[in-house]
Amino acid sequence: MDIVFTPFSDMRSDSGAFSMAGYAHEYHDFVKKRYRMSSGFLEIRERGTLVCVVPACFNDASLYAFYKHYTEPAIADIGPMSNIRWDAVADLARKKLKLKSAEFHFSGMHQASYEGMKPTGFSTYVFRMRGITDGDSIRSRFHNITRLRKAERFGFEFRVIGEESLPAIYDLYLENMHRHGTPPRSLDFFQDLFASFGTACYGIALYDKGMLAGLHLMVSTNQYARMYFSVSKQEYWPHCVNNLLYFKTIEHALESGVAFVDFGGGPDTDAGHNRFKMGFGLERIPLWKVHAGSWLYRVPAWSQNKKRNLVMRVNKLKRWFSRA
Repeated sequence: MDIVFTPFSDMRSDSGAFSMAGYAHEYHDFVKKRYRMSSGFLEIRERGTLVCVVPACFNDASLYAFYKHYTEPAIADIGPMSNIRWDAVADLARKKLKLKSAEFHFSGMHQASYEGMKPTGFSTYVFRMRGITDGDSIRSRFHNITRLRKAERFGFEFRVIGEESLPAIYDLYLENMHRHGTPPRSLDFFQDLFASFGTACYGIALYDKGMLAGLHLMVSTNQYARMYFSVSKQEYWPHCVNNLLYFKTIEHALESGVAFVDFGGGPDTDAGHNRFKMGFGLERIPLWKVHAGSWLYRVPAWSQNKKRNLVMRVNKLKRWFSRA
């Protein structure tokens, strides 16, 4: 087995044809702008024959596929990849690029499992457009159509919004993060997202009397759409605002020629939230991981994640005591 790294700038213009994160230029623009990383594609070859391609990015120490995201290998038309051990691929890629560590995070959207990788205990939830032709066929996938009808009767105004609405988007985002006790991302994260994706970054929005009541912030490249955030005002929950958001997101994706709508990941232990997602006809897709190289280079990310979880727990305790 051999691995060749090709910078993104050297790839053909149709490199975004595969429906998954990391294959379109917008993702590479974002990691370069936001995280100051170089990016490109790992070409995995057996006896000189291309087997598959994996989008990747790296800094001075570590290689990622894909940083703060998950992706999948694009398979060449020569049969399955059952003979590939991804732990060996990650280690070889790390050595070829002379880096200290490598991390691959794959979803099982196109292939169920990956030899040499371990399940993360997280899954993402995807709506496939197979067999979907109109709004009625979307509704047929929903388990609770009553709540959708209730939201439609309320009279929300549907809009597709962009960067011009960023102040309202960010205010609603901060409101939701405060409610959950989650440390928020800075405003410049959203500015970088819009700058990199342009009109491919948009909000599926519901308004009531001019007020932003709920939003799915999306990015869409080719036939793949990914939800970055789902936020809504709590006072509109009795009017089932989130049910209508899912319907409008899928309907807009269908009209835009999208084949996969990825509604994002979460822990498999979050049974209630996961049931809610699957009630819209979403498919649970397991996430896989593999790490190669020294674990010392994972310590900063590990400690940052532990700190974030601690802040969330403290915030939840504060809210609990304030209500007591």
